[in-house]
Amino acid sequence: MPAHARRALPPLTSTLLELSQRHLSEPGGVRDMAGVLLGRLLTRPDCTAALEGFLAWAHIALQDHDSPRAVFTVPGICSLLLGSILNRSAATSCQHQQGV
Repeated sequence: MPAHARRALPPLTSTLLELSQRHLSEPGGVRDMAGVLLGRLLTRPDCTAALEGFLAWAHIALQDHDSPRAVFTVPGICSLLLGSILNRSAATSCQHQQGV
């Protein structure tokens, strides 16, 4: 995550984002929970800069086919992105139903 994105966030949020991003390269449940946490944090309205930084990092990480950790990183990133889309879609749907 770029330094300017980290400075714009509270220290605890920045730390959680960095740790979770690192754990996307781990196998199993650690990767899954890191993806859930990142998905929740990155979809917050005050984390737009962090989301942009994460997407830039993810783009680079998905192109790194030579890394032995890529076998874990690729599914972690894909799962996070899909989960974020589904969470955002569900939240939008709930807000629409409440407005009716």
